[in-house]
Amino acid sequence: MKLKDLIYSTEWLSVQYILIDLYPEVKEDIESYRIVFIELNTIQPKKSNIVLEMDRHWEDGEETNFSNTYGHDPTLPDDSISKGIAIEFRLWEEWLENQIGMDAKEEWNEIEMICHAIMEMTSDGLTQAEIQKNQKKMLGDLLQIKNVYFNEKNIDI
Repeated sequence: MKLKDLIYSTEWLSVQYILIDLYPEVKEDIESYRIVFIELNTIQPKKSNIVLEMDRHWEDGEETNFSNTYGHDPTLPDDSISKGIAIEFRLWEEWLENQIGMDAKEEWNEIEMICHAIMEMTSDGLTQAEIQKNQKKMLGDLLQIKNVYFNEKNIDI
């Protein structure tokens, strides 16, 4: 099952209700999240090898309703240092083609998986343009740090 299969088969009002229940702080921006959901239903998916994982977040030995959402690429060798992938900067077109990991399917219902994915997708902005702007700023900051602190070392970012 891919993320697009969940999104395409679910109505916004169902997602909205659970999204606000899981993440009450989104209530004031719920219209922006509705626009994200609509965009996800209209953009053309793009091939991706990523498997979307959603581990339950625990705090002080107690389970929470929050998810640690990340991806992994099963095409990489098991000993690869980059097998686990921070996916928040990936194009939404790629997100749609992400396979849902077995653990995520066992831990969450379909609407909760959509909600956790949307929250991770929008953690750095509510539009793809905003996310790309933030990504460029972050990369610029990293290059500046590299130049200031690691200038004489051969470090590749």
